[in-house]
Amino acid sequence: MLEKAFHIVRVAAIAAGVMTAGAAAAETPNAPDWGIKAISKLSDADLVITSPAGKAFMDKLAPDHDKACGKPDENRPDFDEFCSWAFNNDEADFDILLGLKDNKIVSIVASAVPENNDVWVCEKTQKDIPESDLQTCNIRSADEKSRTHWSESWESFLNSIN
Repeated sequence: MLEKAFHIVRVAAIAAGVMTAGAAAAETPNAPDWGIKAISKLSDADLVITSPAGKAFMDKLAPDHDKACGKPDENRPDFDEFCSWAFNNDEADFDILLGLKDNKIVSIVASAVPENNDVWVCEKTQKDIPESDLQTCNIRSADEKSRTHWSESWESFLNSIN
């Protein structure tokens, strides 16, 4: 009997955790820092954009996926796909950039860093521009070579458009 009760409690706790992650990712964008705050609530597994929490995050970030995301061309960062989001779409700037590999968010650029540093490794994006506040964050679970490559790719891309 007690074993059955523990099983029910465990199932309820797992369901609550999944719903909390999905709800956190599904919050309505309400400020320029929404993207970085929302991605801070996602685990490494939630960064897979086909997971419930990853899909909810991307649906809020890029409801019109084809406009917000695209395949890189010769002058774009080296990802399978990259996305740009701005709270105010009338501005030419962005609030967060996402790099995707194998349907997973693996790298981001923003002026703030995610709070969950167990998932992200961050560094200054444009090292030669002291006044730039942009930070590149790559998933900690990726190897060092990939993280370095993604950081260099973002830096090259941003330098080319500035």
